[in-house]
Amino acid sequence: MARVRSSAEGSPSSGKHSVAPTRGLCSGSVNPPGAGATGTAAAIAIGSTLTALLLVRAQSLSFTHDESLTYLHGVRPGLERLLAFSYVDANNHLLNTLLAWLSSLAFGNGELALRLPNVAAFVLFFTAVFLLLRRRVRPALVVPGLLLLTCNPFQLDFFALCRGYGLGLGFMAASLYFASRSLEQADGGGPGSRRGRRNAQRAGWFAVCATLANLTAHVMQETKARQTAS
Repeated sequence: MARVRSSAEGSPSSGKHSVAPTRGLCSGSVNPPGAGATGTAAAIAIGSTLTALLLVRAQSLSFTHDESLTYLHGVRPGLERLLAFSYVDANNHLLNTLLAWLSSLAFGNGELALRLPNVAAFVLFFTAVFLLLRRRVRPALVVPGLLLLTCNPFQLDFFALCRGYGLGLGFMAASLYFASRSLEQADGGGPGSRRGRRNAQRAGWFAVCATLANLTAHVMQETKARQTAS
């Protein structure tokens, strides 16, 4: 009781009272950076294991029907057809097709090469989720939260395919992280607010990339047709 009274009592001359802070599962204040050396090491081990698993799956699994269509009609014809949006199909996820084309120039047209952008997107996704959890939840909950959010087998499949969904998840997680940082730094003036604006811009760009990763040429063609008709 003595400690509680000392935190609630103020100076009689000042008339001010201090209130002891409370802390829950996700408190309003941000955790100090760091989840402990053990938590960080565990996160690195989990991320490395999952990335290795995705690389094996991306190399060993045969191409699906949709991936084959993306390669035959979007990647193989080259950049000119990509920029002309002549492959008008809901299967043509614009950013995924473009990155798969770039990957094929560097590494060939094998399964792993065409799926490599989505495997890389998992690294972005995992890192963003870890950083977000590290700042928003108690250190003891970082690793359990990381396992819950990144080890879903159905979700992991998206990162081992030449489709736009893994890219969208990676960019979305990065956008959420920078948006969270921006909100933390929005109050007050000076360097904090400038950093907040920069993080808001980063969040916006990652959100745009997440949209382009799932946006299709079919949608853009429909929009263009409506504009021409009007």
